[in-house]
Amino acid sequence: CPPQLIKNTARVKYMAFSSDGKYLAIAGDHELSVWDWALGEQLFCSLTLWHNTTAISFTPDDRWIVRASDDGCVRFWDREDGHLKCTLVAHAEVIRYMAFDTNGRFTTATPEKAVRVWSYRVGDGKYGPVTLLDLSTSGRYLAIGRGEGTIDVYSVHTMIKVREFPTGEYISCLRVSPNDRFVAACCSGTFRLYDLQTGERSWGPCGNLQCAASVDISPDGRYLVTGGLEHLEVWDLERRRRVHRIPNQWYRIFKVAFTPDGRWIAAASTDGCVRFWDWTTGQLQFILRAHTSEIRAMAFGQDGQFATACADQTVRVW
Repeated sequence: CPPQLIKNTARVKYMAFSSDGKYLAIAGDHELSVWDWALGEQLFCSLTLWHNTTAISFTPDDRWIVRASDDGCVRFWDREDGHLKCTLVAHAEVIRYMAFDTNGRFTTATPEKAVRVWSYRVGDGKYGPVTLLDLSTSGRYLAIGRGEGTIDVYSVHTMIKVREFPTGEYISCLRVSPNDRFVAACCSGTFRLYDLQTGERSWGPCGNLQCAASVDISPDGRYLVTGGLEHLEVWDLERRRRVHRIPNQWYRIFKVAFTPDGRWIAAASTDGCVRFWDWTTGQLQFILRAHTSEIRAMAFGQDGQFATACADQTVRVW
């Protein structure tokens, strides 16, 4: 074919053709442009105000242009509109090499002999924004809550979606059971239980309005707790019935959790306190005055330590 003249105004460091030969990506230190090769016309030019370019490539489906840089990041641009879609922090040092295969994977390498293989999947743009995430205790499943009220469950090993549960309502909390059997979700003050094996809603909606803003499942997978404005409620997942209702006489509860041994329930609330109950008796055991303002998040480690995060951006480990 005859040679084509591309009038690129910036310094050229790297070039890559799309797999069908229709497009050419050109990268300098701080500029990325894409050209229609047959017409010799520039489709878009994006200023990359980050670190210097070290590698560039199209994904095998030619939908994304991928740029590696000396800050250790890999950035994905949409070929059609030229918008930056996502950034992967791949390494702590400069990336020197990057290569894609046809199976949705790519490899990055650094001068320090670090080689990493990544898996990526491209969505179809029909999903709402991600509002919640929960990784199962086993590390097998990732549950994603979306703005339009859908729960998507992915296999962590393959990053393929294995289940989709439409709730039709705003999801305030999400939890995968430790035995990987269920996904529990709080929606509009009630909770629902979804079966990962069958893909069907297993139970719910249950609970009174305003009672279920947060949910957790016991380490053995047998019990579920919800907390909100009015009560703490404990449910038996095998018998499908409520076993305890603990009145909440204090402040709104933002987060509930079973302790790692399953003995107690911890509830973090808007007054900055964490209250611990013996859920088998419904008795309050003690109160931890953790913060001076409302607690927005709480998480337990398997070693018994737990972290609380406050609205004033303070995080504490106990």
